[in-house]
Amino acid sequence: MSDGWKSEFEVKTGSKDLPVALRIDQIHVGYRLREVDPEKVAAIKASIEEIGLRTPVSVVGPAIAADTPLQMVTLVAGAHRLEAMKQLGREYVAAIIRNEDDLDAELWEIDENLCRAELTPADRALFVFRRKEIYLMKHPETGHGGDRASRQVGDLKADEPKRFTTATAEATGQSERAIQRDAERGEKISEKALRMLRGTRHDKGTVLDRLKSLRDEEQEVYVRALFEADKAKEAEAHEIRSNKMATKRAVRIGIINAIAEHGQRVAGEMPRAAYAIGYADPPWEQEAWSDETGQDKGLMYPPMPLDEIKALCAGDKSPFTRDAILFLWVTTNRLDDGISVLKAWGFEFVTAITWDKVNIGMGRWVRDRTEHLLIGKRGDFPGLIMGTQPESLYAEAKGGHSRKPVWFAEQIDRLFPEMRKLELFQRKESLAEGDIRLNGLWDFWGFEAGVDEPPADETSPEEEAEAEDSIREEKPKGSKKAKPSAWEAEREASAARKKAYRATIPANAPDDELVLVAESWLKSYHKAVMEADVDGQRLAYDRLDAIAEHLFGVAPDVDWRSAGGPPNGNGRFSCLADARDWLMEKLAAPDGEAPMFGQPGRFLIELFGCRVDFHYDGLFGICGGNAHVVDLDKPFFSETGYRSFQVCPHDHVIYAGGLDCKPYMERVCTEQSCEGGKKKVKLHEPPFGISVWEGGKQVGRNDDSLRHDHKNDPAWQPSGYLHALIGDQTSAGPAAPAESGPKLPPEPGSTAPVEFHVGGMRKGSFARFSVHLNDDGTYSISAAYDIKDYAGGTSDRTGNLSTFAGALRAGLAELAGRLRPILKDESAVCTSTHRACARAGIKWIEARFDEWGLGARNLKTTDINRRGGEAEDAHSDGVAA
Repeated sequence: MSDGWKSEFEVKTGSKDLPVALRIDQIHVGYRLREVDPEKVAAIKASIEEIGLRTPVSVVGPAIAADTPLQMVTLVAGAHRLEAMKQLGREYVAAIIRNEDDLDAELWEIDENLCRAELTPADRALFVFRRKEIYLMKHPETGHGGDRASRQVGDLKADEPKRFTTATAEATGQSERAIQRDAERGEKISEKALRMLRGTRHDKGTVLDRLKSLRDEEQEVYVRALFEADKAKEAEAHEIRSNKMATKRAVRIGIINAIAEHGQRVAGEMPRAAYAIGYADPPWEQEAWSDETGQDKGLMYPPMPLDEIKALCAGDKSPFTRDAILFLWVTTNRLDDGISVLKAWGFEFVTAITWDKVNIGMGRWVRDRTEHLLIGKRGDFPGLIMGTQPESLYAEAKGGHSRKPVWFAEQIDRLFPEMRKLELFQRKESLAEGDIRLNGLWDFWGFEAGVDEPPADETSPEEEAEAEDSIREEKPKGSKKAKPSAWEAEREASAARKKAYRATIPANAPDDELVLVAESWLKSYHKAVMEADVDGQRLAYDRLDAIAEHLFGVAPDVDWRSAGGPPNGNGRFSCLADARDWLMEKLAAPDGEAPMFGQPGRFLIELFGCRVDFHYDGLFGICGGNAHVVDLDKPFFSETGYRSFQVCPHDHVIYAGGLDCKPYMERVCTEQSCEGGKKKVKLHEPPFGISVWEGGKQVGRNDDSLRHDHKNDPAWQPSGYLHALIGDQTSAGPAAPAESGPKLPPEPGSTAPVEFHVGGMRKGSFARFSVHLNDDGTYSISAAYDIKDYAGGTSDRTGNLSTFAGALRAGLAELAGRLRPILKDESAVCTSTHRACARAGIKWIEARFDEWGLGARNLKTTDINRRGGEAEDAHSDGVAA
């Protein structure tokens, strides 16, 4: 056969690529530029099953392979199609065979991949750069310095190979500019870094362009840093979500419990809206079959028709709150009825737990060995904390008739330890000693609920009358019992509420859970104050005090106020006041933030024109408010620099008039120093503090004691809220007036760095640096920036700088070194918007050099990451663009 021979197919189509049927086991799959994606294989399988394989795979090898089953060929393109055919069990696949060398085969694979739209920027960089390498090996004369380098354009012959970008653009349908961009990325970025990025959220052009400017060893470090940052962000986000969910759950449970407390409970009657947790085993109307004889053995309890069960807790007759969860037992043949009961009682089916009774029983259609505990919820009932959910299957051998394993009640009690439960149709006398339902948090209603009824009164009316006469005769004259005052009645009611609530707290409840519950009641107290709800304030206070009593160790059934004398504790705290102080410390607001009502806090207010460091003791405070002088060089309304105010009412009821906590404190403290609408306050000149005596006479005061206290006060430390607002007041002597001229910002603390954000940058872009205080007293910096749709990066914490000013200078120069190259970038990737953003950042950095008095700004780069040394002495670098 001569080389000039053409088949009829080639004559008519101009192509030699006539598909043939190849055995799949003839095709060798070697190294692939792209890994096979299982999801794409599954989609192709579905398509092949529906319409068949429309596009043949491509292989290289001798043409005789079509007629020689033992002749192997190598796959070039179509790995996903080939894998799909394999998984479908097909023996043959349509294939196009080309007899080409390895370079042509690889070039063919690359071109087919480049024509696909789903390639990522990293994929394109890898493929285009590899195509360039192959193309230059096949056509070296097209490279820089080749044989045609010195020839004029007009001298090129028509059959000479085109330059790489032109040939690749024609082969793939891409623009030459895009080909040049991808080739440059692939050339300047290491293959390992590109493969690390492939398919990740960082596989985008801006990241690749940033990597281009780094050395090979820096590129891999940079990519790993991106992944580590992602892990840290995900871990932080997970922690935030978990904390938010736990807090929200505690708040919701607190609110639901408060609503349930207002529900109706009358002995012998179905409660009304009084429970958020329900557990029910209805007496279904059905035949009961004997396990021994297989015959109907009758039921051991009076059954209820389905309609009666559905009507029992429907609508306003429901014993459950609007936000509640219900656990309902049902047999397998009653599943539909169980779902209908859930709906009738106002619940939506969620899931179920199946009880495997281990031993097989009887049945009409199947021999039964399971029952199911349906779970339904309604309203905004909080979900479970992840990791606490029970399994959906539990196995335990069947006990007495209708008796369910106590494991199920234990799970309910474990999941909701702080909430009261109502069990319907419970046979209380069947509960064994140690059953979790005997812990005082479970109530029962229904058939054999076991409510202890008082003994019948067998006294006749005549005997009652005689008894009353004898009592009346024995009662001394003038011994009429006085009616309790309103304050005494409320005190008794409060004691009863606390005692009842203590009984609901599990004895082994961990501290962190108690604090979460207390936080929800504190928020309820604040809300009640803002809404002028007196009953709500008293209820929330009693709940919080009951938690403190529980922490102290007051027995649940003890009313120590009626018994007289202080209660006995568990030895953890020396007295009840210590337990209250511990709880308030856990609930305190961060220094500098205005707290909620009832929440201890320390914040800045203004009284009589003076700035005051106000200490609010919170709900259990005696007087509640202490004012401390802030400005030691200005007049103050107390010579000692301290004054207390009564801001905590003895009955714990606050009438705020719609004011929040901070303005309320300012109003109350001002009113306590006024008479007839006029202030009775005298402002004293500094210094304030301890009196100075000479010769038995007071000759003045000095503020040494105040300054000494400030040295040990976290709020006056470099990381404290007062130090940031006022400055250092720990040195001896009167506070010096603020100096004019440059002033450094607040310094970092031992655990809290200071962070500076570059201003003026467009939305979506940022640049920032942080200054950290090292353990040895030196300073280090870290920095990060991201120019939207262009580039970004981070630098790890590094450096041992001896002064804070030097650290500021190094941080500013580090950011300037990142932003300055953007001003000179004339590539297509960098737009005028990017350059304007960088210019605004440089301008802000220059302004900070002047504001903070950091000296010359003629620095080019500090590069503290590479040197890690004393950048403040390196004034040869700078910020100027």
